[in-house]
This record gives sequence, structure tokens and C-alpha cells, in this order.
Amino acid sequence: AARLPPLAPIRSGRTRSVVTSRRATRLAMAPTLEVRNTFICAVDNDDPNSLVNHFRSRRRAQTLPEAVPVSWTSDPEADSADEPLQNEVSATAAAQAGATSNDLASCSADFRRRLQHASSAEARVIAREIRGQVVEFARSPHAHLVLLDLIRCLSTEDMAFIPSELGGRARCMSSNIYGHLVICRLLEFSASQPRTAALVDEMLASSVDFLCCHKFGFSLAMSVLSNGLPHQKGLIIATLATHIQRFARHRFASQVLEHAILLDSELPECKSLIEEFLRHSGGLKKLACHCFGTHVVRALLSVPGSAKHVQAILAQAERRLRKDRYGAKLLEDIDQGDSNPIALAASLFGG
Repeated sequence: AARLPPLAPIRSGRTRSVVTSRRATRLAMAPTLEVRNTFICAVDNDDPNSLVNHFRSRRRAQTLPEAVPVSWTSDPEADSADEPLQNEVSATAAAQAGATSNDLASCSADFRRRLQHASSAEARVIAREIRGQVVEFARSPHAHLVLLDLIRCLSTEDMAFIPSELGGRARCMSSNIYGHLVICRLLEFSASQPRTAALVDEMLASSVDFLCCHKFGFSLAMSVLSNGLPHQKGLIIATLATHIQRFARHRFASQVLEHAILLDSELPECKSLIEEFLRHSGGLKKLACHCFGTHVVRALLSVPGSAKHVQAILAQAERRLRKDRYGAKLLEDIDQGDSNPIALAASLFGG
């Protein structure tokens, strides 16, 4: 609450009554204090007969010009007559939206049933039926499964219309709960197709940081590292190397970083990431005690070329690691020789 200014000293009976009246007015206009979720909140009095609203209305009447009611029509009966029509239009729009969602779910079930044992010719017929609706299908919890099945059944050329219609919406789709799965499937089956490559390039051009740190986008970044074109993989690795310690501590970006390290034998560019970790031994020791960073350290231990160097760095901080929950578990696994990739993958996000 705002601090009230000090009152003038009382000198006579009349002055005393005036000051008392002013003090009562100020206290009445002060907001009520309430404790909500351990916070002290100032709550205004909503009573229309209260002194607060009374003095506020007087102040507005003195300072503001007389308000002129604005209406699209001068006939109040016409406005009341239009209200049922507006309610009917809104109800009709809501009904159409629900009907569209139900129709999309029913037709998706029909498409998937036809695709279960469909030949390539039948799959092309279904693809022609959904042309122009790919964006709507990709955002649907049911219809996106039809696109996943089509990508699996169609040839690279026949499925080209899917990335073509998704073009221009790559960032939106990469952060969509269903849309990112469609792009992952495109990368798995047609990463070298020109339109798929253009869609992925558009997605990476928007923001690789956003992609790696997003709860859905990080799986797309991992899919690009596994199936993307060389320049697309290099762009993600270069972005990870810029703030490697920050990404190693992020809930989702740490998984992308770990995936890149485990692909060391397939991606020569990943060696720069490993060298960056080994160059800063102090940061590596801190990561071993972090809830997400410890998984990155485990991935480094699984790479034959860096395992001995990482173990030597961790041995220097053994006393500190023994006192930490994640560091002690890491040292215990190292002592047991549990540093192979399969065991590490099984223990991801474990206690």
C-alpha cells in the first residue's frame, strides 16, 4: 500500500475534526491488504457504496469530460434484436468446429484402415485425396498418423507434396506436438529429397537454439544429426559448440549434445565438441554434479578416444564428487565399469 503523507499538527477543535475527517477518508480510500500464497496483496473494495468508489467517481466526474455513449445504431431495440442472431452465429461456428474435428478423426481412421494393406497405387490414391490439407492433418492428433503412414508407404517422389505444403511453416511445425513427428518421419525416409531438405533448412534458419531447447524441437535436432544432410548436421554442432556449458545443463539441449557425442564415430565434426569439453576441465567437473550434465559426462566416457581423459579429470575432483548425489552415482558406475553406450542409454534420467 502507498505510504500516506504526514498530517499537520492539531491546533484547535475545528481543525481536529477536519483532520480526523481527512484521516478517515484516506483510510477508507486505502486498499485492503490480504495474504495470498505467502504474498501480501492490495485488494480494492468492490462495494459500489464504499467511500473508495464514491471518491473515485467524484474525481472522474471532475477531471473527465462527459462521456458520450457510442453505438453502431441509435435504436436500442435493434441492438437487442441482433443479440439472438449473434448468439446463433457463434453457436453455429462452434458446432462446425466440433463437426470438422469429428469428421477429421473419422476420415483419418478410414484412411489408416485402407493404408494397412494398401499397395503403392492405392497409397497414391489416398495421397491425392488429402492434397491441400497437409497442414491441417499435421496438427491433428489423429490425422497426423495418416501422414506418417503415407510417408512410409509412398516413394520419395510421391511424398514430395507433404514437405512442399509444409513449407513456410517449418518453425511452427517444429514446435507442434504432432507436426514435429511428421518432419522426423520425412527425415527418416526422404532426407535427401530436395523439398524435404528445403523444409529442414528453413527450420534451422529460424533458430537452432530454439530448436535444441524446445520440448518437441530437440527430438527434431537429434533426427537431423542422425539423418540430415552434412551441412545441416554441421549447423547444429556449430550452434552447440557456441554455448556448450549452457546447453549441457539444459533439460532438452543436453540430450541433443549427448546424442551428438555418441555419434562421434559417424560424425567427424563431433570431435570438436569433445575437444571443447576436455579443454575446460573445471566445467567438466561441475557437469558431473549436475542433474542433466551428468548424462553428457557419461556419453563422453562411452567414447573410446576420450574416456581415459575424462576419467583422469574426474579423479582430480573425486572428493567433491563423492559428496554429490549425481557425482557419487557416476563414480560408482565408473568403478563397476558401467560406461558402455547401451548401459548408459538404459540409465538415462535415472536416480
